[in-house]
Formats: sequence, C-alpha cells, structure tokens
Amino acid sequence: MDGLDIRTIVEADLALLAATFDEGTPEQPEQGLERQREGSGDFVIAFLHGVPVGYLALYWDAEPNAPPEWQGSVPNLSGFVVLEQYRSKGMGQR
Repeated sequence: MDGLDIRTIVEADLALLAATFDEGTPEQPEQGLERQREGSGDFVIAFLHGVPVGYLALYWDAEPNAPPEWQGSVPNLSGFVVLEQYRSKGMGQR
C-alpha cells in the first residue's frame, strides 16, 4: 500500500493519537510508550500519508493469565486498533 509507514511510537505522537482515536481504546498509547521505554514491548503505529490509521501493542511476555509454559516464549498482541474506514485494506499484512 503506497504511503503506508509503520513505526514505533515516540513521545511526540501522543497528542496526535489522542486527537485521532476515541478515548477508551483497548490499549492506551501512554501505557504503550511507557512499556516500550521499559523494554517490555513495542507500541507500533500505522500512518497512511502521515495520518495515523491504526496501532497495536506488542509485549514480549505472554499475558499474566496465560499458561506458565508460554511465559517468556509467546509474545502478546494487545489493542489492535484500525480506524473503520481503513480496515480490510491489507495494512496488517505489512
């Protein structure tokens, strides 16, 4: 998809994401940035022609409620959010 840029969050993205996405989204960008700084995961944003259209949080450890054998070996995807008008356009394949 032309014009698609996918990268990890930086502090300057917080205001733009707050203006673009509704409150109460599954994973808050502030939490994602903090966990990224701690090294426990990445918060990834998809931009289409410079406009944020989606994001997801990828944490390196499984959810706390996951089976013990998953801990340390199965990453956790959380808060996969794409604006409705951009869904089913193949961005997740990148």
